[in-house]
Amino acid sequence: MTIEDAVEYFATSAETLLRVYKQHSPIHQKRAVSIIDQFDLDFIADNVAADKKDLAGIC
Repeated sequence: MTIEDAVEYFATSAETLLRVYKQHSPIHQKRAVSIIDQFDLDFIADNVAADKKDLAGIC
């Protein structure tokens, strides 16, 4: 379904559809998950490196 089809079906504007409902799109959801996954990987890598550094000072 195109934006134009949705505008006609829901009797609203394209701006409203995008502003209010875009976050429910599967494409938008996949992009959000990808960003969160990358953040998690970076966060884990940073913390593992910090933990190794702290442990090296103890041993």
